[in-house]
Amino acid sequence: GASAEGQCNIPAALGPAAQVCAGSFHTVALRADGTVKCWGENVYGQCTVPANLGVVSQVAAGWSHTVALRSNGTVVCWGRNIEGQCNVPANLGTVVQVAAGSHHTVALLADGTVACWGFDGSGQTDVPANIGFVVQVAAGFYHTLALQADGELVCWGSDLFGQCDVPTCLGTVSQVTAGGNHSAAIVNLPLLGDINGDGAVSAADLALLLGAWGAVGGAADLDCDGFVGGADLAILLGHWS
Repeated sequence: GASAEGQCNIPAALGPAAQVCAGSFHTVALRADGTVKCWGENVYGQCTVPANLGVVSQVAAGWSHTVALRSNGTVVCWGRNIEGQCNVPANLGTVVQVAAGSHHTVALLADGTVACWGFDGSGQTDVPANIGFVVQVAAGFYHTLALQADGELVCWGSDLFGQCDVPTCLGTVSQVTAGGNHSAAIVNLPLLGDINGDGAVSAADLALLLGAWGAVGGAADLDCDGFVGGADLAILLGHWS
């Protein structure tokens, strides 16, 4: 890829790595021994790993800042801080995962809550008040994603390109990630046609589909087009078991 700033020049003495992440023009590696190595653009000090950082369990990289989660659950940030993306909140609590957006930082706490700090021009640090227990977080340029324990995906921040328009028929999510202006999820799809959720597609499901015929959506809308019709009937019959 592009390496004008040396972001693709892997250090010769890097050693075994446990995790890598990419910022805009810099690369971060978490070594197997828990130390961190950065290379590439360093205009804002994003590659200058703090002394006495300690053992790190996870790293994340924003546009021009770097985030490290220590093994003791504390967070350290360095690099560009014009929007406060490196100002780790006091009394944050024990953190189990971090993510970095363009100019904001996200932390998942051990109690399932989410904390965000940094640039909030699109509401990307405004954690929804009614969010449930979260098990994973991700961050794009100006949006934030949280995967709840029940498999539901919550997104907030910029939606200019539909990156926060979580599909209504997404299903149960097991992993989520974010690009600059898009989101992606691994989903566990239900058995298509099993409208009543009993593990089989049968006459009971057919009755539910026919009863919901029309522009209503819901569980009988198997193709997620907002209308229960012939296309959904074809899906159900194709999975009859």
